[in-house]
Amino acid sequence: MSYIPIEPGSRGDRPRTGGLLFGVVVAFLLGLFAGIAAPLAINYLKPAVPTADIAIDFEPRPPFVVNAGSDRGAAEKHPPAYLLRISIQNRSERVTARACSVMLTGLWDQFKERQFKAAEPFDPVLLEWLPYMPADIRPGIKVFAPFGEVVPRGSPAGPADGASVRTTESAEFRFRAPAWPPRRERTLNPGKHRIRLTVAFEDTPPVEQLLEIDWSGRWSDDPREMMRLVRVSKKT
Repeated sequence: MSYIPIEPGSRGDRPRTGGLLFGVVVAFLLGLFAGIAAPLAINYLKPAVPTADIAIDFEPRPPFVVNAGSDRGAAEKHPPAYLLRISIQNRSERVTARACSVMLTGLWDQFKERQFKAAEPFDPVLLEWLPYMPADIRPGIKVFAPFGEVVPRGSPAGPADGASVRTTESAEFRFRAPAWPPRRERTLNPGKHRIRLTVAFEDTPPVEQLLEIDWSGRWSDDPREMMRLVRVSKKT
């Protein structure tokens, strides 16, 4: 048997790198595809977690605005105050919205006609959740959460000349919060303001509502007159 010698540098003794490079490229592309496609497939195949259908509302009338002061002759006395409340309704049929909380997440003051400037610096503030209110909102249930109150300053004089209604120029609008950040006023000055309220839950996406407050700085014992002295409306 005879052998044909191969000259150095001829085609027969060159390293075959083309197939190796092709394999590396294919492996890289397969790994890249798996890294992208696998999480998407897992999210698609796993059962979706149902969330509650939440609606926020406000209207300038009871029960959104209530006189929280004591009636004449009441056994337990409370100072005069009007509570302003948003409604939080769970419109779901089966899903409970758990661990509800309300936060003030934005505040703007009007400085020109139809122009508002954001209050800086501003930290989100957890508003008061009254003890008798359920933290878990069951399907079909609506609760009312206070975000502010109007109170007369000091102790205004009672009705004069036998009148059944008193009105004073001295009143203040205060946010209902168990704690308040330093260097930030809890009250609103007379004028127009906008606030953003955010309702958050443990297992349901948060819901927001923008409100505009036109505050006169005055007080009245008459609820209908009070609604003209503090005008609150929803904004989109």
